[in-house]
Amino acid sequence: MLGIVGIVLLWWLIPFLGLIDSILAIVFGSLGLRSSARGMATAGLVTGIVALVLTIIGFVIWGALWGSIVY
Repeated sequence: MLGIVGIVLLWWLIPFLGLIDSILAIVFGSLGLRSSARGMATAGLVTGIVALVLTIIGFVIWGALWGSIVY
């Protein structure tokens, strides 16, 4: 759930919260792998990693665009 929220926050609302949320999804997903609900933990871990990668790509693109506008 946190990974999906991280992807939504990344693109539409607040990118910095998407970064924090995706990191939390990775942490909780990896902790959840030790429980009996391994499928949900794996899904959370995968969506957290996807959200983190997309957040980093978004920050790089945003930085490149901001740098071209300012200079």
